[in-house]
Amino acid sequence: MNARSCAADGEKWRVSGADVSGDELVLIVAIEAGVIVVTLF
Repeated sequence: MNARSCAADGEKWRVSGADVSGDELVLIVAIEAGVIVVTLF
């Protein structure tokens, strides 16, 4: 995945781009209680 855009939203980061198949992906990355949480949709 190549990140087409990345934006900070408070303590979360939103990264979007296409995977190797060309499907659009969005990742939300956050640190909660010392744990990195990644949500992919």
